[in-house]
Amino acid sequence: PSRPLSTWLHAFVRLSRHSRPALRCVVVLSVTRSQRIRQTNRMLAEVFSATPAVVQRWVFFILVLSSVAHCLSFVKPAKTGEHFLTPSELVNISTVDCLEARKKDPKLDCTNSSSNGSFVGPISPVNYPIYRDAVCNSEGDFLCDPGVQWHTSMTAHQRVNLTQRLGELRKRDDSLVVCGHLLNDPIDNWHYQPFYLGVAILPDWLAESSDPESLQKMGQLIMADWNMDELYVGHPQPHLRCPTTSLLFILPNSNEVFVSSPSCEFLCDSNGGGQVATRARAAFRASGGSNVYEAAMAGAEEVYNHLARIRQSSHSSSSEVSTAGQPELNISNLLQRAAFAAAVLALAAAFLLGLAVLLVGPGLIARRGKFEC
Repeated sequence: PSRPLSTWLHAFVRLSRHSRPALRCVVVLSVTRSQRIRQTNRMLAEVFSATPAVVQRWVFFILVLSSVAHCLSFVKPAKTGEHFLTPSELVNISTVDCLEARKKDPKLDCTNSSSNGSFVGPISPVNYPIYRDAVCNSEGDFLCDPGVQWHTSMTAHQRVNLTQRLGELRKRDDSLVVCGHLLNDPIDNWHYQPFYLGVAILPDWLAESSDPESLQKMGQLIMADWNMDELYVGHPQPHLRCPTTSLLFILPNSNEVFVSSPSCEFLCDSNGGGQVATRARAAFRASGGSNVYEAAMAGAEEVYNHLARIRQSSHSSSSEVSTAGQPELNISNLLQRAAFAAAVLALAAAFLLGLAVLLVGPGLIARRGKFEC
Protein backbone atom coordinates (compact mmCIF):
# COMPACT_ATOMS: atom_id res chain seq x y z
CA PRO A 1 0.00 0.00 0.00
CA SER A 2 2.97 2.33 0.41
CA ARG A 3 3.83 2.05 -3.29
CA PRO A 4 2.37 4.40 -5.91
CA LEU A 5 -1.02 3.51 -7.38
CA SER A 6 0.35 3.02 -10.93
CA THR A 7 2.78 0.37 -9.65
CA TRP A 8 -0.06 -1.78 -8.31
CA LEU A 9 -2.02 -1.49 -11.56
CA HIS A 10 1.03 -2.48 -13.60
CA ALA A 11 1.50 -5.56 -11.40
CA PHE A 12 -2.12 -6.60 -11.92
CA VAL A 13 -1.77 -6.27 -15.70
CA ARG A 14 1.38 -8.44 -15.76
CA LEU A 15 -0.29 -11.04 -13.54
CA SER A 16 -3.24 -11.33 -15.94
CA ARG A 17 -1.08 -12.85 -18.66
CA HIS A 18 -0.88 -16.18 -16.78
CA SER A 19 -3.94 -15.93 -14.58
CA ARG A 20 -7.18 -17.91 -14.32
CA PRO A 21 -10.59 -16.52 -15.34
CA ALA A 22 -11.22 -15.21 -11.82
CA LEU A 23 -8.00 -13.14 -11.83
CA ARG A 24 -8.69 -12.00 -15.38
CA CYS A 25 -11.93 -10.55 -14.10
CA VAL A 26 -9.99 -8.63 -11.46
CA VAL A 27 -7.52 -7.40 -14.07
CA VAL A 28 -10.36 -6.16 -16.23
CA LEU A 29 -11.71 -4.18 -13.33
CA SER A 30 -8.24 -2.89 -12.52
CA VAL A 31 -7.48 -1.94 -16.12
CA THR A 32 -10.81 -0.19 -16.31
CA ARG A 33 -9.78 1.87 -13.33
CA SER A 34 -6.31 2.43 -14.76
CA GLN A 35 -7.81 3.92 -17.91
CA ARG A 36 -9.50 6.49 -15.75
CA ILE A 37 -6.71 6.88 -13.26
CA ARG A 38 -6.75 10.64 -13.44
CA GLN A 39 -10.48 10.84 -12.72
CA THR A 40 -10.01 8.39 -9.84
CA ASN A 41 -7.16 10.43 -8.37
CA ARG A 42 -9.23 13.59 -8.62
CA MET A 43 -12.20 11.90 -6.93
CA LEU A 44 -9.98 10.56 -4.17
CA ALA A 45 -8.39 13.95 -3.78
CA GLU A 46 -11.77 15.60 -3.41
CA VAL A 47 -13.18 13.00 -1.01
CA PHE A 48 -10.04 12.43 1.04
CA SER A 49 -8.43 15.84 0.69
CA ALA A 50 -7.88 15.99 4.40
CA THR A 51 -6.36 12.49 4.64
CA PRO A 52 -2.81 11.41 3.85
CA ALA A 53 -1.97 9.72 0.57
CA VAL A 54 -1.28 6.41 2.37
CA VAL A 55 -4.91 6.23 3.46
CA GLN A 56 -6.04 6.80 -0.10
CA ARG A 57 -3.91 3.90 -1.33
CA TRP A 58 -5.31 1.60 1.36
CA VAL A 59 -8.85 2.49 0.33
CA PHE A 60 -8.13 1.61 -3.29
CA PHE A 61 -6.44 -1.64 -2.21
CA ILE A 62 -9.59 -2.61 -0.30
CA LEU A 63 -11.67 -1.88 -3.42
CA VAL A 64 -9.47 -4.21 -5.47
CA LEU A 65 -9.83 -6.99 -2.88
CA SER A 66 -13.60 -6.59 -2.93
CA SER A 67 -13.49 -6.94 -6.73
CA VAL A 68 -11.53 -10.19 -6.33
CA ALA A 69 -14.12 -11.58 -3.92
CA HIS A 70 -16.94 -10.53 -6.24
CA CYS A 71 -15.38 -12.31 -9.24
CA LEU A 72 -14.57 -15.47 -7.27
CA SER A 73 -18.18 -15.73 -6.14
CA PHE A 74 -19.23 -16.29 -9.76
CA VAL A 75 -16.51 -18.79 -10.68
CA LYS A 76 -17.06 -22.45 -9.79
CA PRO A 77 -13.76 -24.29 -10.04
CA ALA A 78 -13.73 -27.49 -12.04
CA LYS A 79 -12.98 -30.80 -10.40
CA THR A 80 -9.44 -32.08 -10.39
CA GLY A 81 -8.64 -33.79 -13.69
CA GLU A 82 -11.62 -32.27 -15.53
CA HIS A 83 -11.53 -29.69 -18.30
CA PHE A 84 -13.54 -26.49 -17.99
CA LEU A 85 -15.68 -26.66 -21.16
CA THR A 86 -16.12 -23.55 -23.28
CA PRO A 87 -19.39 -22.69 -25.07
CA SER A 88 -18.02 -23.99 -28.39
CA GLU A 89 -17.12 -27.32 -26.78
CA LEU A 90 -20.66 -27.70 -25.39
CA VAL A 91 -22.21 -27.72 -28.87
CA ASN A 92 -23.99 -30.94 -29.96
CA ILE A 93 -23.87 -32.56 -26.51
CA SER A 94 -27.21 -34.28 -25.91
CA THR A 95 -26.45 -36.84 -23.16
CA VAL A 96 -24.99 -36.72 -19.68
CA ASP A 97 -22.48 -39.45 -20.56
CA CYS A 98 -21.19 -37.36 -23.44
CA LEU A 99 -20.88 -34.32 -21.16
CA GLU A 100 -18.87 -36.26 -18.59
CA ALA A 101 -16.63 -37.69 -21.30
CA ARG A 102 -16.06 -34.24 -22.82
CA LYS A 103 -14.94 -32.93 -19.43
CA LYS A 104 -12.13 -35.48 -19.41
CA ASP A 105 -11.28 -35.20 -23.11
CA PRO A 106 -12.60 -32.07 -24.91
CA LYS A 107 -11.66 -33.52 -28.33
CA LEU A 108 -13.82 -36.63 -27.88
CA ASP A 109 -16.52 -37.05 -30.56
CA CYS A 110 -19.53 -38.57 -28.84
CA THR A 111 -22.35 -36.76 -30.61
CA ASN A 112 -23.35 -39.75 -32.73
CA SER A 113 -22.56 -42.54 -30.30
CA SER A 114 -26.17 -43.73 -30.09
CA SER A 115 -26.51 -44.16 -33.84
CA ASN A 116 -23.13 -45.80 -34.40
CA GLY A 117 -23.91 -48.88 -32.32
CA SER A 118 -21.69 -47.95 -29.37
CA PHE A 119 -24.21 -48.74 -26.64
CA VAL A 120 -22.62 -49.40 -23.26
CA GLY A 121 -24.50 -51.62 -20.80
CA PRO A 122 -25.74 -52.82 -18.51
CA ILE A 123 -29.37 -52.50 -19.54
CA SER A 124 -31.44 -50.73 -16.90
CA PRO A 125 -34.75 -48.86 -16.73
CA VAL A 126 -32.93 -45.67 -17.76
CA ASN A 127 -30.34 -47.20 -20.08
CA TYR A 128 -31.75 -49.14 -23.02
CA PRO A 129 -30.25 -49.24 -26.53
CA ILE A 130 -31.83 -47.61 -29.56
CA TYR A 131 -33.09 -50.06 -32.15
CA ARG A 132 -30.42 -48.83 -34.61
CA ASP A 133 -27.61 -49.98 -32.31
CA ALA A 134 -25.80 -53.16 -33.28
CA VAL A 135 -26.57 -54.67 -29.89
CA CYS A 136 -30.29 -54.72 -30.73
CA ASN A 137 -30.00 -57.01 -33.79
CA SER A 138 -33.10 -55.22 -35.06
CA GLU A 139 -32.87 -56.12 -38.76
CA GLY A 140 -33.69 -52.47 -39.51
CA ASP A 141 -37.09 -52.42 -37.76
CA PHE A 142 -38.39 -51.44 -34.35
CA LEU A 143 -37.03 -54.45 -32.52
CA CYS A 144 -34.36 -54.87 -29.85
CA ASP A 145 -33.06 -58.30 -28.91
CA PRO A 146 -29.82 -57.55 -27.01
CA GLY A 147 -26.99 -59.95 -27.75
CA VAL A 148 -23.67 -58.50 -26.55
CA GLN A 149 -23.47 -59.72 -22.98
CA TRP A 150 -26.48 -62.00 -23.21
CA HIS A 151 -27.54 -64.75 -25.58
CA THR A 152 -30.13 -63.50 -28.02
CA SER A 153 -33.68 -64.63 -27.33
CA MET A 154 -34.39 -65.24 -31.01
CA THR A 155 -32.44 -66.59 -33.92
CA ALA A 156 -31.53 -64.43 -36.89
CA HIS A 157 -34.16 -66.16 -39.03
CA GLN A 158 -36.83 -65.55 -36.39
CA ARG A 159 -35.92 -61.88 -36.12
CA VAL A 160 -36.17 -61.46 -39.89
CA ASN A 161 -39.60 -63.09 -39.92
CA LEU A 162 -40.78 -60.96 -37.01
CA THR A 163 -39.68 -57.66 -38.56
CA GLN A 164 -41.23 -58.58 -41.90
CA ARG A 165 -44.50 -59.41 -40.19
CA LEU A 166 -44.45 -56.15 -38.24
CA GLY A 167 -44.04 -54.24 -41.50
CA GLU A 168 -46.92 -56.13 -43.12
CA LEU A 169 -49.25 -55.53 -40.18
CA ARG A 170 -48.32 -51.84 -40.09
CA LYS A 171 -49.20 -51.39 -43.77
CA ARG A 172 -52.48 -53.28 -43.55
CA ASP A 173 -55.40 -51.04 -44.42
CA ASP A 174 -57.55 -51.97 -41.43
CA SER A 175 -54.62 -51.32 -39.08
CA LEU A 176 -54.51 -47.59 -39.87
CA VAL A 177 -55.81 -45.36 -37.10
CA VAL A 178 -57.56 -41.99 -37.07
CA CYS A 179 -56.48 -39.34 -34.60
CA GLY A 180 -59.43 -37.99 -32.61
CA HIS A 181 -58.45 -34.33 -32.76
CA LEU A 182 -58.23 -34.50 -36.56
CA LEU A 183 -61.90 -35.45 -36.95
CA ASN A 184 -62.88 -31.77 -36.65
CA ASP A 185 -60.78 -30.83 -39.66
CA PRO A 186 -63.28 -29.64 -42.32
CA ILE A 187 -60.90 -30.46 -45.18
CA ASP A 188 -59.38 -33.81 -44.15
CA ASN A 189 -61.66 -35.16 -41.44
CA TRP A 190 -60.55 -38.79 -41.95
CA HIS A 191 -56.79 -38.64 -41.56
CA TYR A 192 -55.29 -42.12 -41.38
CA GLN A 193 -51.85 -42.92 -39.99
CA PRO A 194 -50.03 -46.21 -39.45
CA PHE A 195 -49.60 -47.51 -35.93
CA TYR A 196 -46.00 -48.29 -34.97
CA LEU A 197 -45.43 -51.21 -32.61
CA GLY A 198 -41.97 -51.84 -31.21
CA VAL A 199 -40.77 -55.01 -29.53
CA ALA A 200 -38.22 -54.79 -26.70
CA ILE A 201 -36.72 -57.88 -25.06
CA LEU A 202 -35.62 -57.50 -21.43
CA PRO A 203 -33.16 -60.34 -20.65
CA ASP A 204 -32.21 -61.12 -17.04
CA TRP A 205 -34.67 -58.51 -15.81
CA LEU A 206 -34.96 -57.91 -12.07
CA ALA A 207 -38.29 -58.57 -10.37
CA GLU A 208 -38.35 -55.20 -8.60
CA SER A 209 -38.29 -53.44 -11.99
CA SER A 210 -41.05 -55.59 -13.52
CA ASP A 211 -44.09 -53.84 -12.06
CA PRO A 212 -46.46 -52.16 -14.55
CA GLU A 213 -45.65 -48.64 -13.37
CA SER A 214 -41.88 -49.08 -13.87
CA LEU A 215 -42.34 -50.70 -17.28
CA GLN A 216 -44.74 -47.94 -18.36
CA LYS A 217 -42.23 -45.22 -17.47
CA MET A 218 -39.43 -47.15 -19.15
CA GLY A 219 -41.55 -47.53 -22.26
CA GLN A 220 -42.08 -43.76 -22.41
CA LEU A 221 -38.32 -43.20 -22.35
CA ILE A 222 -37.61 -45.82 -25.00
CA MET A 223 -40.34 -44.57 -27.35
CA ALA A 224 -38.99 -41.03 -27.04
CA ASP A 225 -35.51 -42.28 -28.01
CA TRP A 226 -36.71 -44.51 -30.84
CA ASN A 227 -39.13 -41.90 -32.28
CA MET A 228 -40.92 -44.54 -34.33
CA ASP A 229 -43.39 -42.09 -35.90
CA GLU A 230 -40.69 -39.62 -36.99
CA LEU A 231 -42.03 -39.71 -40.56
CA TYR A 232 -45.20 -37.93 -39.41
CA VAL A 233 -44.13 -35.87 -36.39
CA GLY A 234 -40.48 -35.06 -37.20
CA HIS A 235 -37.58 -34.86 -34.79
CA PRO A 236 -37.62 -34.25 -31.89
CA GLN A 237 -41.05 -35.49 -30.91
CA PRO A 238 -43.57 -32.71 -30.28
CA HIS A 239 -45.53 -32.69 -27.06
CA LEU A 240 -48.89 -32.71 -28.85
CA ARG A 241 -49.06 -35.52 -31.37
CA CYS A 242 -51.19 -38.44 -32.40
CA PRO A 243 -50.35 -41.38 -30.06
CA THR A 244 -49.60 -43.88 -32.84
CA THR A 245 -46.78 -45.73 -31.05
CA SER A 246 -46.64 -48.53 -28.55
CA LEU A 247 -44.00 -50.85 -27.12
CA LEU A 248 -44.31 -54.56 -26.39
CA PHE A 249 -42.05 -55.66 -23.53
CA ILE A 250 -41.14 -59.35 -23.33
CA LEU A 251 -39.42 -60.70 -20.20
CA PRO A 252 -38.11 -64.20 -21.00
CA ASN A 253 -37.03 -65.06 -17.44
CA SER A 254 -40.47 -64.49 -15.93
CA ASN A 255 -42.55 -65.24 -19.05
CA GLU A 256 -44.20 -61.86 -18.67
CA VAL A 257 -45.46 -59.46 -21.34
CA PHE A 258 -46.41 -55.81 -20.93
CA VAL A 259 -47.70 -53.15 -23.33
CA SER A 260 -46.54 -49.55 -22.82
CA SER A 261 -48.38 -46.76 -24.64
CA PRO A 262 -48.38 -42.96 -24.37
CA SER A 263 -52.19 -42.83 -24.41
CA CYS A 264 -55.27 -45.04 -24.10
CA GLU A 265 -56.83 -43.63 -27.26
CA PHE A 266 -55.85 -46.68 -29.30
CA LEU A 267 -54.03 -49.12 -27.02
CA CYS A 268 -53.08 -49.37 -23.35
CA ASP A 269 -53.29 -51.87 -20.54
CA SER A 270 -57.01 -51.20 -20.03
CA ASN A 271 -57.81 -50.84 -23.73
CA GLY A 272 -56.71 -54.00 -25.49
CA GLY A 273 -53.33 -54.27 -23.76
CA GLY A 274 -54.60 -56.94 -21.37
CA GLN A 275 -55.74 -59.14 -24.26
CA VAL A 276 -52.38 -58.67 -25.96
CA ALA A 277 -50.49 -59.75 -22.84
CA THR A 278 -52.81 -62.72 -22.30
CA ARG A 279 -52.34 -64.02 -25.84
CA ALA A 280 -48.57 -63.58 -25.68
CA ARG A 281 -48.36 -65.40 -22.33
CA ALA A 282 -50.44 -68.21 -23.79
CA ALA A 283 -47.88 -68.52 -26.60
CA PHE A 284 -45.14 -68.64 -23.96
CA ARG A 285 -46.86 -71.47 -22.10
CA ALA A 286 -47.56 -73.38 -25.30
CA SER A 287 -43.86 -73.36 -26.16
CA GLY A 288 -42.74 -74.35 -22.68
CA GLY A 289 -41.73 -70.80 -21.71
CA SER A 290 -38.73 -70.64 -24.04
CA ASN A 291 -40.03 -69.32 -27.37
CA VAL A 292 -39.83 -65.53 -27.32
CA TYR A 293 -40.47 -65.45 -31.06
CA GLU A 294 -43.92 -67.04 -30.71
CA ALA A 295 -44.86 -64.66 -27.90
CA ALA A 296 -43.75 -61.63 -29.93
CA MET A 297 -45.66 -62.78 -33.02
CA ALA A 298 -48.81 -63.50 -31.03
CA GLY A 299 -48.64 -60.15 -29.26
CA ALA A 300 -48.11 -58.23 -32.51
CA GLU A 301 -51.01 -60.02 -34.21
CA GLU A 302 -53.33 -59.22 -31.30
CA VAL A 303 -52.28 -55.54 -31.26
CA TYR A 304 -53.19 -54.98 -34.89
CA ASN A 305 -56.36 -57.08 -34.62
CA HIS A 306 -57.41 -54.81 -31.76
CA LEU A 307 -56.71 -51.74 -33.88
CA ALA A 308 -58.77 -53.22 -36.73
CA ARG A 309 -61.73 -53.71 -34.39
CA ILE A 310 -61.43 -50.12 -33.19
CA ARG A 311 -61.24 -48.88 -36.76
CA GLN A 312 -64.37 -50.79 -37.75
CA SER A 313 -66.42 -49.70 -34.73
CA SER A 314 -65.36 -46.04 -34.94
CA HIS A 315 -66.04 -45.89 -38.67
CA SER A 316 -69.54 -47.34 -38.31
CA SER A 317 -70.44 -45.06 -35.39
CA SER A 318 -69.11 -41.99 -37.22
CA SER A 319 -71.13 -42.91 -40.30
CA GLU A 320 -74.31 -43.21 -38.22
CA VAL A 321 -73.70 -39.87 -36.56
CA SER A 322 -73.01 -38.11 -39.86
CA THR A 323 -76.08 -39.70 -41.49
CA ALA A 324 -78.31 -38.69 -38.60
CA GLY A 325 -77.14 -35.10 -38.65
CA GLN A 326 -76.96 -34.67 -42.39
CA PRO A 327 -80.47 -33.14 -43.07
CA GLU A 328 -80.09 -30.49 -40.36
CA LEU A 329 -76.59 -29.67 -41.52
CA ASN A 330 -77.75 -29.28 -45.17
CA ILE A 331 -80.71 -27.07 -44.24
CA SER A 332 -78.51 -24.83 -42.16
CA ASN A 333 -75.99 -24.53 -44.98
CA LEU A 334 -78.75 -23.82 -47.48
CA LEU A 335 -80.21 -21.01 -45.36
CA GLN A 336 -76.78 -19.47 -44.84
CA ARG A 337 -76.03 -19.59 -48.55
CA ALA A 338 -79.41 -18.06 -49.42
CA ALA A 339 -78.89 -15.22 -46.95
CA PHE A 340 -75.40 -14.59 -48.29
CA ALA A 341 -76.66 -14.57 -51.89
CA ALA A 342 -79.43 -12.10 -50.99
CA ALA A 343 -76.93 -9.82 -49.30
CA VAL A 344 -74.63 -9.92 -52.34
CA LEU A 345 -77.54 -9.17 -54.69
CA ALA A 346 -78.70 -6.25 -52.55
CA LEU A 347 -75.17 -4.85 -52.48
CA ALA A 348 -74.90 -5.18 -56.26
CA ALA A 349 -78.30 -3.50 -56.77
CA ALA A 350 -77.31 -0.62 -54.51
CA PHE A 351 -74.06 -0.19 -56.41
CA LEU A 352 -75.83 -0.17 -59.77
CA LEU A 353 -78.45 2.29 -58.53
CA GLY A 354 -75.80 4.65 -57.27
CA LEU A 355 -73.89 4.40 -60.54
CA ALA A 356 -77.06 5.14 -62.52
CA VAL A 357 -77.76 8.20 -60.41
CA LEU A 358 -74.25 9.50 -60.99
CA LEU A 359 -74.47 9.00 -64.74
CA VAL A 360 -78.06 10.00 -65.48
CA GLY A 361 -78.79 12.45 -62.70
CA PRO A 362 -76.83 15.47 -64.01
CA GLY A 363 -78.49 15.28 -67.44
CA LEU A 364 -81.98 15.12 -65.96
CA ILE A 365 -81.28 18.10 -63.77
CA ALA A 366 -80.02 20.11 -66.75
CA ARG A 367 -83.08 19.30 -68.84
CA ARG A 368 -85.42 20.16 -66.03
CA GLY A 369 -83.72 23.53 -65.65
CA LYS A 370 -84.27 24.32 -69.35
CA PHE A 371 -87.96 23.49 -69.15
CA GLU A 372 -88.47 25.71 -66.15
CA CYS A 373 -86.79 28.60 -67.90
